[in-house]
Amino acid sequence: LKCGDEIIEAINVKIKPDHEAELLRRDGFYPGYHMNKKNWVSIILDDTVSDQTILEFLEHSRELAGQSGRKSIRTGSGNAAWIVPANPKYFDVISHFKGQENVTWKQGAKIRTGDILYMYVAAPYSCIKYKGKVTEINIPFEYSSKKVNMKYMLRMDVLEEYDDDYCTFDKLRELGIKAVRGQRTAPGNLIEYMEKNSGSTIGK
Repeated sequence: LKCGDEIIEAINVKIKPDHEAELLRRDGFYPGYHMNKKNWVSIILDDTVSDQTILEFLEHSRELAGQSGRKSIRTGSGNAAWIVPANPKYFDVISHFKGQENVTWKQGAKIRTGDILYMYVAAPYSCIKYKGKVTEINIPFEYSSKKVNMKYMLRMDVLEEYDDDYCTFDKLRELGIKAVRGQRTAPGNLIEYMEKNSGSTIGK
């Protein structure tokens, strides 16, 4: 995407036509580059728009394009397991979970009641720290900043709290997970590892 004399990396995402005007008033959003500008916008990749927001737009774009997008692994009961990132730089995740049997959290795309969330806490922890089970979704909560936009919260029961050295980023890489920049499905080998030996600190 060319902005003046500067070339900036960008990504095109599909949108509903009635959302175009609103999005173009936001920082980091531009008319779709080489695309139908009623149905597409370009998002610049210079940290103006948060990774989480970009991932949410990608998910929505895939749905609008008629693709399955990032498929969730659901059991016969309809439940799925997700890896959900949390950044202690912007929010005191540890205090939020400490001693709690249930907590509220930002609701991500496609999460349903009964789903399992593995909470990945970024540096300086860089590990999966908590496991929760979603008990309620679509709790209204309006919040917007440069880093995050929220319209709904979920509530989850806290099932496990893991030792910091149990499921580190290095372990995730061994399991084929190269990055945790946004909500993603938890692959079967990770679920098997977490269930085989939980490493839980609850009750210690």
